[in-house]
Amino acid sequence: MIDEDLLKPSREMLAKLDAMIRFEERAMVENIERWGKDDKEYARRQSREFYARVEPLRREREGIAKVISDYYALQALPPTIAVPS
Repeated sequence: MIDEDLLKPSREMLAKLDAMIRFEERAMVENIERWGKDDKEYARRQSREFYARVEPLRREREGIAKVISDYYALQALPPTIAVPS
C-alpha cells in the first residue's frame, strides 16, 4: 500500500527545486538579453555561471527523485491472476 502522505514533503521539495531552477534560467536569459545581446563572451560567462549555480540543485533533485522511485520499487506488486484460455 502506497502512503502518499509520506511522499508529500519530497514532492513539495521537487516542486521547490524546479521553481528555483526555472527562476535562475529566467534570470540568465534576462541578463543576456539586457546586457549582452551582441556580446557572445558575456553570454557564455552567464551560461557557465548559470550551470554552476544550478548543478547542485539538479543533483539534489535527482536524489529526491531516486528516493521516490525507490519507495515505489519497495511496494508489493498486486497478485497476478492467470486466466486459462
